[in-house]
Amino acid sequence: MIGKKKEWMGIRAKEKGHGRAFGFRGMVIALAAWLVLLAGCSHAEDERVRELDGVIVSEEALPGELREIIEGKKTQAFQLTYSDGDYLYICIGYGKQETGGYSIALNDLYLTETEVRVDTTLLGPELADQKKKTATYPYLVIRTELVEQPVVFR
Repeated sequence: MIGKKKEWMGIRAKEKGHGRAFGFRGMVIALAAWLVLLAGCSHAEDERVRELDGVIVSEEALPGELREIIEGKKTQAFQLTYSDGDYLYICIGYGKQETGGYSIALNDLYLTETEVRVDTTLLGPELADQKKKTATYPYLVIRTELVEQPVVFR
């Protein structure tokens, strides 16, 4: 039986591990080829064209319609954009949190050839804030210039 081919669910293989599609050398070659392709796949459209100036908007300063939309979505994590014709509002919510003291850091906001990219991080509460068992709904609204590119959240 050694050296005989078997068929299992339509896949043919030899017994005792003979006849593998890729040996160690084949895997190294495939990995090297993949890395070369990956390195060559950077596009100009992925490059940062320029930084976008963004202003963090308080709840009181939000347009009324946007405030209502956020109020309806804040219990779950959300990402949305809104335009009032003059500005683009980029909104990121992290849903219900069991305690207070959370904040959101705006890490990056920039424009590429094809999109606006925004990167935020939810920062946890201090130890003292964790003891307060009041649910909160942290979200961040950034107002920036009106641009036509889609927004990508990271």
